[in-house]
Amino acid sequence: MSKKENLEEKPLLNSNNLEFVKLKYPRWLTYSVVIAIPLCHILSFMLSLFLLNQYTYYKFMKQEYPNASDTSEKLPTCTTNTTTVGYQQQVAVQKISAEWSMICSLSYIIPGMFSNINLATYSDVYGRKLFFIIPLAGSMLKSALCAIGIYYEIDVRYLLFFYMIEVCTGSWFGTLSMSLCFIADTTEEGKGRSILIGLLEGGLGIGAFIGTFISGYLISLTDGFFYPDVIASCVVSIGLLLALTMIQESLPESRKRKHVSPLENMKRVFECYSSDFSPKGKRWMFIILIFIFSMSAISNLSRHNVETLYELNTPFCWDSVKIGVYSSIRICFFNLGAVIIIKVFHFCSSDEVIALAGCFTTLTSLIIEGLAESDLMMYLSAAASLGCIVTMPMSRSIMSRMTPANKQGSVFAGVAAVELLCALVGGLLMNGIYKATVDIYRGMVFLIWAAFSVVGIILCLILIKGKRKGNLEFKQEETTIKVEFTASGKK
Repeated sequence: MSKKENLEEKPLLNSNNLEFVKLKYPRWLTYSVVIAIPLCHILSFMLSLFLLNQYTYYKFMKQEYPNASDTSEKLPTCTTNTTTVGYQQQVAVQKISAEWSMICSLSYIIPGMFSNINLATYSDVYGRKLFFIIPLAGSMLKSALCAIGIYYEIDVRYLLFFYMIEVCTGSWFGTLSMSLCFIADTTEEGKGRSILIGLLEGGLGIGAFIGTFISGYLISLTDGFFYPDVIASCVVSIGLLLALTMIQESLPESRKRKHVSPLENMKRVFECYSSDFSPKGKRWMFIILIFIFSMSAISNLSRHNVETLYELNTPFCWDSVKIGVYSSIRICFFNLGAVIIIKVFHFCSSDEVIALAGCFTTLTSLIIEGLAESDLMMYLSAAASLGCIVTMPMSRSIMSRMTPANKQGSVFAGVAAVELLCALVGGLLMNGIYKATVDIYRGMVFLIWAAFSVVGIILCLILIKGKRKGNLEFKQEETTIKVEFTASGKK
């Protein structure tokens, strides 16, 4: 016992047994790795996503109007004169690109939902580590194949099949679910867990920030899209290496659930919406929380494709570098701002109030962006988005507090599936709206997104009032799990 640097007793389950979860590495290192893995994953994902958006625009412009661009792999020039042929070409290619993005989103929905529900839920049966590895391996293979496809300049439509590999293996949504499960397995409910979840979201923000920031510079420096996609493949490989070598199994055998068929396994995702799921949270709370989460996810996760097209078009006419810099700044305010808000607001308010604050900042940011006519207004929109994403980790944290510890994987699987669904369906819907309104009023799509935030605000107020009226406190059941760790990682 003298080698132990720390020993914490954490009530997690309603049982009289004493279980031991021994961390192989010091606490700070363990959770740093758990945060770093999805950070690497989303960095690779965002880099690849911004490359694909701009590569698609470049290829369609080159295909439809060969004389509108030079022979190098750079974005076509943009014109602000709405009476020229060049402007009409821009609008036409914008519509083609938006339509193609809609097709991609539609094709991802079913396999994405199926994979995220089953992969994360089966982690309650087979443990967490395996389901860290599968999404990372799928993304690495996708990025490598896309790089090969770009090198040989294959038709952009064939890249869809490579992206299907990533979708079918869970993408970064799956890795995030496993990190959340790991945290839930090894921490007690309360503000400590909420802060860790907030740091995890902050790590995602850092990864997304780096991925978007460097995307434009890499395209410019390498004069193309091939080498940036190779870098995306290498980054996700780092996450895979960390998962293989440093992630331990955090789910004790006694807490693993029995194996069931994929259909029965998918049903577990909806357990939390039944009346007998948990003694701490009522069914209506789970339902409202998932809708609050959905409103935030639609408003914040489905913006990338449309926003890139919006910035490429008049009156901004941004190049790849400007797009990358702006997107990274906005993501920095999104996620790192969320960590600050969580830390500060926890001194004087609850998770529900923090979620409400995120809805308000999202609403403000979207309205400014929808009305933007200059670069200054776009950057004001980015600044106004401080902590926009905070609603999502707070919703997760509240749901986790109301969930028995042996069912955390099922709940997080359901949330991940909803997150993916909102990102894809939101992207599908908003690309369609943008296509229909781009030549009428370009910012209309952002004002419609803002309406989702208004719904989120109303639902947060209902949740806060309902909790106070019912005098509800979310406390974990009284079972003890001891989490041990040593500096050497040895028993």
